[in-house]
Amino acid sequence: MGTLSMRRIPWWRFTMSCLGITLAAFCVSAPTTAQSTREKQAPRAMVAPPSFAPIVRRVSPAVVSVAARATKEMLAGSGQEDDSKEPLFGHSSGFIIHPSGLIITSDHGTDDSGQIAVTLAGGQTYQATVVGRDASTDLALLKIDAGRPLPTVRWGDSRALSPGDWVITIGNPHQLANSVTAGIISAVGRADTANPLIDLIQVNVPLNHGNSGGPVFNLNGEVVGINRSISPKSSGIGFVISSATARGVVEKLSRNERIVRGWIGLYATSSDETFYDVASRTRISGAQVVSVTSDSPAARAGIKEGDVIIRVRGQPIRRLVDLSREVARAPVGTVANISIVRDGTHMALQVLVDESK
Repeated sequence: MGTLSMRRIPWWRFTMSCLGITLAAFCVSAPTTAQSTREKQAPRAMVAPPSFAPIVRRVSPAVVSVAARATKEMLAGSGQEDDSKEPLFGHSSGFIIHPSGLIITSDHGTDDSGQIAVTLAGGQTYQATVVGRDASTDLALLKIDAGRPLPTVRWGDSRALSPGDWVITIGNPHQLANSVTAGIISAVGRADTANPLIDLIQVNVPLNHGNSGGPVFNLNGEVVGINRSISPKSSGIGFVISSATARGVVEKLSRNERIVRGWIGLYATSSDETFYDVASRTRISGAQVVSVTSDSPAARAGIKEGDVIIRVRGQPIRRLVDLSREVARAPVGTVANISIVRDGTHMALQVLVDESK
C-alpha cells in the first residue's frame, strides 16, 4: 500500500494563497456599490396574498342582497325570465355604510314601489325604504331597521388605484349570495359616453347579473368602487363606479339633499385629441366649443364658438369628459374661473354657474 507524501510549502506562498481565496470570496459575495444602490432603489414587488380569505371574512358581513319589484324594462337583458303570472323582481347587491342600516346599491336595481327587500349575510331579510336616488350616477341609498347595530365597511380612495392592482368583489350574482370574485384593475378614468358624469374603473373581474351595486374592495378591505355594468361584447370586462364619484353623492343623499349639478350652456366637440392652433402654431389639449346657448352663463361670460377650454376651476381639461365633470361639480351660484385659448391668445374668463337644466 503506497503512502501519500507531503511536500513542504513555503509559508509566504501559503499566505498569498489564503489571501487570494479571501479576495475571490469577497468579490463573489459582496455586491458592487452600483449594484447595491440599484437594489435599494428598486421598488418592492407587490404580490397577491396567499389567500383573500382574511379580507373576505372581515368585510362580507356588511355585504347584502337586494330584491326589488322590477318592470320588464329593468329585466331586459338581465337574463331573468319574464313570467307574467308572477311578480317581477330585480336582484342586485349592496353594502352597509352605517350601523343604523344605511345601504348603498345601484339605482337601476331599485324602484318606487316600496317593495324592496334586503337580505343580510346571515340570512335575515328586512323591508327597506328608499332614502334617496341619483339616476345620473346610478346610485341609491336604502335604509333598513334591524333593531341592532349592523356591521359596516369603510371607504377607500379610488384615486390611488393603478392598472394592475388587485381588487375583490362580493355580491349576489344570479341570486347566489355571498359570492366572491377577484381580479385586477384594467384601466382607470373610463367614461360612459351616455353619461360622462360617472368616473368609471375598468376591471378584469368575473361579474354577472346581480353583482350591480355590490362593493369592490382593495387589499386593505376598503370600498374603492361599486359594480355598475359588464361589457355585452366581451366576457371578463366590467365597469365600476369609482368611490371618488360615489362618496360625495351618497353623503348628499344621506342628508336628504337634492342632487344638483352645474351648467354653463355650451356644447363642445366629442374629440379627445389635441387641437392645432394656427395662430400660435402649437398643439393644445382641451375641449373646443362648438356652440354657445344664447343668454346662458357661458354666453354672458364671453365664451365663443371655436374657443378651446383648457382649464376649469384650476383643473386641466384634456378631454371633453373632463369639461363635463368639472362644470357639473361646480357649486351652483358660484363663479368658476375658466381658461381658454382663442386664436393663439390665452384668456381667463369668469362664469357664474347655473343649475343644470
